[in-house]
Amino acid sequence: MIRQKYSVTVQELLTFKSRLLAFSAGFEVSCILDSNEISAALGKNNYELLAGIGSKLSFSNTENDFSELKKFHEAQKDWLFGVMPYSNKSNDGNKTSNNQDLFFFQPLIVITITSINSLEWQVTILSELNPELVYSNIMESVLVDGTIQPASFAPVISKDQYINTISEIRSDIENGDYYELNFCQEFRTDQKNFDSELIYSKLCAKSPAPFSALLKIPGYELVCMSPERFLSHQQGSLVAQPIKGTRRRGANAEEDEKLMNELFFSEKERAENVMIVDLTRNDLSNVCPAGNVKVTELFGIYKFPHVIQMISTVEGQLKVELVNDKLADKVLQNELNEENINSDLPFKAIDNCFPMGSMTGAPKVEVMKRIAKYETGKRGFYSGCIGYISPEGDFDFNVVIRTLIYNKTLKQLSYWVGRAITFDSNSEEEYEECLLKAKGIL
Repeated sequence: MIRQKYSVTVQELLTFKSRLLAFSAGFEVSCILDSNEISAALGKNNYELLAGIGSKLSFSNTENDFSELKKFHEAQKDWLFGVMPYSNKSNDGNKTSNNQDLFFFQPLIVITITSINSLEWQVTILSELNPELVYSNIMESVLVDGTIQPASFAPVISKDQYINTISEIRSDIENGDYYELNFCQEFRTDQKNFDSELIYSKLCAKSPAPFSALLKIPGYELVCMSPERFLSHQQGSLVAQPIKGTRRRGANAEEDEKLMNELFFSEKERAENVMIVDLTRNDLSNVCPAGNVKVTELFGIYKFPHVIQMISTVEGQLKVELVNDKLADKVLQNELNEENINSDLPFKAIDNCFPMGSMTGAPKVEVMKRIAKYETGKRGFYSGCIGYISPEGDFDFNVVIRTLIYNKTLKQLSYWVGRAITFDSNSEEEYEECLLKAKGIL
């Protein structure tokens, strides 16, 4: 696809974002990825905002087949936006897609926002259509404000069921079956109408997150306020930022500081965090040279509007893998070029790391079998990831948590919350932490 380019400087960033939301409402398929000017993205974001509006061509797959996704990307050589649902790779026969399949689309319009300085932002529009006209149409769009009626979400399992399940998980851990399991529960409500643009706008204002996303695809709309990066790839560099460890926000700065210190020095939270960091390092080591994967930040403490989180950062550089061994002499002669390099590696990195350890536990394969056993519902998009793939094969994906999922066919709205369960877990405390995580949405 040959795209025309139009760039303009804007000073009222929030106004432009609001108008972009209103513009996107006219399309059945769209994806808006927003950092919300939050430093918790740790400076690893290339964009303040990246959006794909309208679908020229799409790809759907029921098995999270990353090799087929790669073929689709190579055929288009263009931007792709989409979602990967949680997938059970344990081969125990229990499918977890819940008819929520991997879906990526080639957008009609791509919009990027990058920072020029503290007062100015560069908006770039890439489109087969006249991009200057697209910009004009965006600026004429207005997001109509309104009152959102409170929704009465009901838990799919009772508190007693939750507590009994935690007891069973702790017994498994005591028996040495695994070390940690992320147990999740779903809340649902019937919902005839769902204004995803308005709700997304209000959540960004009240509970902004560095990996927010508004995704609309056939059959579903997702409003995601995620604080967590799953995996990014930029020119051979991989970054994963698992989150493990949560505290509520304090009533004032002094209480915030106390809770941050409490989280940082918590032996339980540190043990959970380092367990997932080790799992992530192991996942990345399959596509990075030996000794190349580094933990560049361990136990970082970050504040969000409703919670304080412990975030660690794991980075690695993709190894150079030749298309075939006969090219070895070319390496010695410094004649290696891009055609000789195996371009599968970025997609292999996704395959090795997905689903993310922060949403499964450790060891990953064993706990995924137990998740299928203990969780009454199927996660579907929850604990999957939303993001983009650039024409060059770079990508950035979040973790689908703190997310409202609207099933347009069933007229049903749901969200999930989860906690990492270890032997030291207290059932009552874990249940209360789940409710705390839901507070931002409720």
